[in-house]
Amino acid sequence: MNSSLSELSQPKTELNLTLQHLLEAVKELLFAHTVALFWIKDESKQLILETKATNAKSFSMQFRFPLANDLVSQVAVSGKPQVITNINPSAIHDLFCYYEGTENVKSFAAVPIFFSQHSPVAVLVADSLNVDDFGSETVNSLQKVSEIILSLLKNYTEKYDLQVDAKLLYAIRALQKNVLNISSKEIIFDSLLREIGKILSWDFLTAIAFDTNTNEWKVRSLYNNTIHSYIEREKVIDVKNSLVGKSLQLQRSVFVDNLAERNMFRFYAEENFLKQGSFLCIPLANGTECFGMVTAEYHEQNSYVQKDIETLQPLLSYVVSTLEILELKNTNKEFVHTEKNTNALREKFFFQRLENELQRASEFGENCVLGIVSIDKAQKFRDRFEESGFENIRASVAQIVHSNLRSFDCIGASEINREHFFILLVHTSSTDVQLWGEKVRQQIASKIISLDEKSFSVTASIGMYCVSKAMSGEFAYSYAKTALNKAIEQGENSVKIL
Repeated sequence: MNSSLSELSQPKTELNLTLQHLLEAVKELLFAHTVALFWIKDESKQLILETKATNAKSFSMQFRFPLANDLVSQVAVSGKPQVITNINPSAIHDLFCYYEGTENVKSFAAVPIFFSQHSPVAVLVADSLNVDDFGSETVNSLQKVSEIILSLLKNYTEKYDLQVDAKLLYAIRALQKNVLNISSKEIIFDSLLREIGKILSWDFLTAIAFDTNTNEWKVRSLYNNTIHSYIEREKVIDVKNSLVGKSLQLQRSVFVDNLAERNMFRFYAEENFLKQGSFLCIPLANGTECFGMVTAEYHEQNSYVQKDIETLQPLLSYVVSTLEILELKNTNKEFVHTEKNTNALREKFFFQRLENELQRASEFGENCVLGIVSIDKAQKFRDRFEESGFENIRASVAQIVHSNLRSFDCIGASEINREHFFILLVHTSSTDVQLWGEKVRQQIASKIISLDEKSFSVTASIGMYCVSKAMSGEFAYSYAKTALNKAIEQGENSVKIL
């Protein structure tokens, strides 16, 4: 573990260090051989070693022990203190779960620790190599120590809850910032996983969504924090037989404490990546519709509990609302022909118009031109002004293009490459094309844009193709794209005609 200042300031690290020092002091006070603190996990019927102070050479390397018939388990189950003053050496292996070898232990004392439940949450134990070393006074001492531990635990819980709340608030704000004006589910899922990764322990995180083109559930986003292979993006999920499918069908989170003990596969039957530790799948649903699922996996067993879902719920609810709004927007887009910001035709409708014009030009023996105007160094402006600022830049460029179009020409906006605008010029000769392209290029380069109290200018590369024979819009676009690539190769801020 890193001992950096930021890590040492974390509530869990602070609690661990304090408990370690406390148990070392108790060991000295009682002249004990070992003093240890175990948490009780009812869900998995386990004892989990928190910390210890010991002289033993054979103390177990494990930190998880099943609730059985040993002395610690007896106290955990009964909820009553226990003192033994003369232990039979032949019974040590049966009575002590935390020793792997022979330790000549003679005395034992343990007390349960209650938090707010009726059943104990922990057991504080001490043992000694001497007969009759412990008695009722030892129990009293351990109970006073348990009160200190309870106080520490309450303090830790308050600090932890505050820290989680702060992380969650930061995660929601970061997500809101990242998905502002975003129309891509992939970006939303990437942002969600990035924020979940700041809250949960994880080795692998995935986001899964329905692909309407293939009618299949697929992995849309993935984070791998290890050197091991895992499921890949776009991999199809077996929704009938997998753990993810079970979560989808039940519309309920699925927890797996130990993957090695489960026969079910996580995503699909042929998966051959490492199968160990904990797995969690959470549906992104609003009660009537599931917009996707997120999964988390960590190499340690019993890493995820219901509290994790409750902690993440505000973040998940925000994402579900965002995805729901996005779906409504996408549905509305099917009926909206132009972008509000640029007044340019949406890509789908631009290419419908292009096909009609190409067919008409072919029938009447006329020329038309397909062009692409591309804002240079677009990513630099996105990084500097974020997506909302870049949309303002797009609007300025679109306004210049609009001012140079005739009533029967048209402009379209690319939905994938947002820095691209499509241009259709009808009844236009090759000579006029060159003049038009240079005029627009110069006007864009000389336009001063003001944004966030900063003034700057942008440039654009323009590729244009003169269509003089019958062809499809797809072929015409490929020629215009080639012309654009040549313009960019010339050093940007240039025009290329094919």
